[in-house]
Amino acid sequence: MNVVDLGSARVSQPHFGYSSFFEGHVQAWGVFMDRFGTVRANVLVRMHGAWRDGTFVLEEEFIFGDAAPDRRTWLLKDHQSGRFSATCDQCVGLIEGQNAAEGARLSYRFKISFRGISFTVVFDDQVYKLDERRVFNRATMKKFGITIGHFLLVAERKL
Repeated sequence: MNVVDLGSARVSQPHFGYSSFFEGHVQAWGVFMDRFGTVRANVLVRMHGAWRDGTFVLEEEFIFGDAAPDRRTWLLKDHQSGRFSATCDQCVGLIEGQNAAEGARLSYRFKISFRGISFTVVFDDQVYKLDERRVFNRATMKKFGITIGHFLLVAERKL
């Protein structure tokens, strides 16, 4: 599989719309793999996105195996040239995102809790458009510049 550089998209091509894709009901399935390639958890994500007063609100529910659901709400603002910004309660600072013809890329710092320990990681979150209803998401998680693992998901819009 070729890796697409989202920063090299030609300006003349129509941009993928992050908020447009996630508007309505979306469901994703995938895995979390550690840095050695070992699958550590199956993941189901239920999402719903809607515009409210000029802000795109994306509600997510992550389900890892039999664990209790982990919920978060993202608030996104679209900017010019395919750029967008976002916030959520678990994020540290502002999230910067960029739409491109092939998908979107987000970078952000995120607070997580694992086995009773809380810490902040950095996500490089890439979304690749497969077709009008599906995207592939690869989110790489790092701590101190070292890759901890990857979320690999396929998301599908419910029509």
